[in-house]
Amino acid sequence: MKKLQQANQQQTRPGKEKKMKPIPETDPIIYSQGGKLAGKTALITGGDSGIGKATALLFAKEGADIVIAYLNEKEEALSTKKEIEKFNVNCKIIKGDLSIEKNCRIAVEKSIESFHKIDILINNAALHWESETLEEISTKQLENTFKNNVFSYFWMTKYTLPYMQ
Repeated sequence: MKKLQQANQQQTRPGKEKKMKPIPETDPIIYSQGGKLAGKTALITGGDSGIGKATALLFAKEGADIVIAYLNEKEEALSTKKEIEKFNVNCKIIKGDLSIEKNCRIAVEKSIESFHKIDILINNAALHWESETLEEISTKQLENTFKNNVFSYFWMTKYTLPYMQ
């Protein structure tokens, strides 16, 4: 099997954004705000860092209230919340392991309690293991990947749909 080229990024999961090399670029692109999402509420899983954070900041810049579901990176979630609130929108952070179905339901319920609606769902939270060969990936890693990257997307969508137009 052909070996994959890897970036030199070794850290425990979930990763801390400030320890990543290179650090993800999450600042919104400079452009005139159009208010395209004013009055909308977006629920973003994994919105505390990386692509999720960048999405949250762009949506906030366009006027959306934001809900961030995160695993356990409270410091990053709070920091992202502060950045989002600079755009004069509301932000709620919800801690929970979305690889567990009931936590997906709870995240949606808490979002509805806070904002009474969800207009946009971004299923972004995910994990992966770097490996040079398929044989290096354990069954446990594969199961965790599916719980986080497939099942949680299904559950989040399942519990969000009744609240969406």
